[in-house]
Amino acid sequence: AAVHMGYHAESTADPTAIGTGRRQWAQVVFSRPRSLEERRGVPPLIPWGEADLLLGYDPDAVMQAVDPTGTLRAASQRHTYMVVNSGRFSDHPESAREDEQGDDAMKDYLTSCGHSSGVVVADVCAACRFHFHNERLADLVLLGMAWQAGWMPITLDAMQLALRELEAQGLARLREAFDFGRAAS
Repeated sequence: AAVHMGYHAESTADPTAIGTGRRQWAQVVFSRPRSLEERRGVPPLIPWGEADLLLGYDPDAVMQAVDPTGTLRAASQRHTYMVVNSGRFSDHPESAREDEQGDDAMKDYLTSCGHSSGVVVADVCAACRFHFHNERLADLVLLGMAWQAGWMPITLDAMQLALRELEAQGLARLREAFDFGRAAS
């Protein structure tokens, strides 16, 4: 979607598997460099504390992203809006939370790490299991929630075009999941 809008998109990911089809973390940098030389100067990793948006797919990786002493520390109160999945994936039961107040405690902590008016914490895994009968689309639900909140510099037309292109390649229900996230927001 970013490319459809004229952005240069650069991504970096940790290849460590944390479940079926999921990796530890990924970062995507959108920029609009004016020249090839300026484009070379755009770092592939988000500088510490400079993330505009944190989509938290895995609660453990989210904690690494907001830890001020950690290696990722991408988030800051000044810059970062957050949409975070507090739920656990069914293939990750060993890390399931015990406490009932986990979402509230996580939201309180994340609000202290990110933009105070821009932190959404929800059990997206449970919502996906109920609505889609699997967790595979949780990332698109988070994306839809962030887009609806106005925290992404992408038009709806560009996002829908990109999702249609991916669906044409065989990835099913992406637009439905994105719209579900928008409605849940």
